[in-house]
Amino acid sequence: MQQDANDALSNLDHAFAVAMEHQRTLMERTIAFLQGESLGFFKMRLDRARGAMEQMGDCRDMAGLLTVQTAWVGDLVQDYAAQGQRASELWQQGAERLRAEMERQAGSARQAAQTMMDETAGSADAAAEAAHEAVYGAGQEAAADFAEVQEALAPDLQPSNGYNDQLH
Repeated sequence: MQQDANDALSNLDHAFAVAMEHQRTLMERTIAFLQGESLGFFKMRLDRARGAMEQMGDCRDMAGLLTVQTAWVGDLVQDYAAQGQRASELWQQGAERLRAEMERQAGSARQAAQTMMDETAGSADAAAEAAHEAVYGAGQEAAADFAEVQEALAPDLQPSNGYNDQLH
């Protein structure tokens, strides 16, 4: 019975360890993905800034500089808005995946807990049955012993020619 309970706890412990490992892996992948996204975005922005600087070098008057600068600011606003939209979508997808993973892990933990409860209940039922059988067996042995004692004392318990005979 103790071994079954230990096995059930070990199974539950294993389920939690697996869940924690999944969480660690998910976090590592998320961080790597976000680093890649950020680096890609900043590389794009640096390339656009470099392109704007090259265009500014070719400008011969203030109107030309203002046109390049305005285009660069417009691209900057557009890029950040697009990146914000993309990040929002990615976070939404990530949250949905996380929710699904948490539900899956909760189901696994629930299943492990149910298995542990079933095994523990089975062990408890087996222990109760064993206790019942032991008590019943002891009762049967006591009854048999009592019967043997009663048989051994039977001649002594027969009415004698004494007082009991006089009553009849």
